[in-house]
Amino acid sequence: MSQRTGRPPSLLVVDADHFKRYNDRQGHAVGDEVLNGLARCLSAGVHRPDDLVARVGGEGFAILLPDTDREGAMRIAGKVHETVATLAVPSAGVEAGAVTVSVGVAVEDGSEEMGDLYRRADAALYEAKDAGRNQTCVAISADLDTACSRVAA
Repeated sequence: MSQRTGRPPSLLVVDADHFKRYNDRQGHAVGDEVLNGLARCLSAGVHRPDDLVARVGGEGFAILLPDTDREGAMRIAGKVHETVATLAVPSAGVEAGAVTVSVGVAVEDGSEEMGDLYRRADAALYEAKDAGRNQTCVAISADLDTACSRVAA
């Protein structure tokens, strides 16, 4: 919980869908281009000085949004999907705009540690992937209940 505003932080965990396919078919150089493009897209989606975008391994990223409720986090997740949809991968065999992401969202409940918040967001991410990818799922409770919303094509 923020000491300044009393509002909880939100965490988005973002993963490139089918990223292994880019590396296998196009090589690591194209995979690196995709990751760099995703990093730019994610950074473009946040504007406040305290918002933090970080690569957390492989094709995964996290976005920490202090003082952000569920509605605000879902709005940022929507911006992420919109921005990533404009990403063009400059390589033969991969059509422009083919990169999509799955997003897991969790809002701190006032009593949990950051590791618990990450685990809930990560569980929501895997729910988004299991539900068909290119969508956002939000962790509703500490019991890992989730709700998903598909990105309009």
